[in-house]
Amino acid sequence: MRRSNSSISRFRKSKNPKSSDSSIYYGCFCPGRRIFEIIRIVPYHVINPVRKLTYKIAHMEYSYIFDIGRVLVDFDFDRALERLVRFAPHEKDELGQRIFAMDADGGSLSEEYEKGRISSEEYFREIKKRADLDLDYERFAEIWADIFTENENVTGFLESIKDQPKIILSNTCSMHWDRLGGCGNIKNFFGADEIIKSYEVGLKKPDIRIFELAKKILPAGREIIYFDDMEENVKAAKEVGIRGIKYDCRYDDIDRLVEEHGVKPWLSGRQG
Repeated sequence: MRRSNSSISRFRKSKNPKSSDSSIYYGCFCPGRRIFEIIRIVPYHVINPVRKLTYKIAHMEYSYIFDIGRVLVDFDFDRALERLVRFAPHEKDELGQRIFAMDADGGSLSEEYEKGRISSEEYFREIKKRADLDLDYERFAEIWADIFTENENVTGFLESIKDQPKIILSNTCSMHWDRLGGCGNIKNFFGADEIIKSYEVGLKKPDIRIFELAKKILPAGREIIYFDDMEENVKAAKEVGIRGIKYDCRYDDIDRLVEEHGVKPWLSGRQG
């Protein structure tokens, strides 16, 4: 008995004109791919999984998660250090070592700050003491946030998926966010409720709990594609069922990477 599937166009049945047997061939038109292929059927239970897979591929839908640093924007801490040396009795390399020094327990001041455990003023006071800086908070905050450059390579991709579900997931701090919030790749494509900032939720990547939080924001039933420049973050995302793609805007082209990983944004509404 013939079955029908409303999601796939009507099947046509015919005999194989080049064969002496009575095998049946079905012509299947898949609307999402515009492909007409002839599939030989022996018996029905063979074609049914193929039909379901064809439909799934043709109607694939994605949601997206983007890191900020080296994904939506590039950054260069050397730019800040080169300006801060004018306010310190240390050379740039020494200054950087003092600012980014690890604590005795293996943590760092920056990590505490990015988890929201200390305020911007507390962070500044500790950095000022460590690096022997001679400047006020306002001047330091301006210099420390002036490290970002727009990544134009990703702008076109964001434009092409602007109607698709997407969020930002970033390890960041309030001092940096004051500058980041004005970047075009962020303010033009993401709403305030589509941004997860580590210092607000008290979690940092690669903690899988922050990825689980991101999944709750995105709609169910879509494959999630995640872009990050850190391999450890990509691996952590995969542990909770998110397809991670390592992307570093200094070296990679996002459209080429998407194609290499078999992601088809045009199947879920991409124009272009």
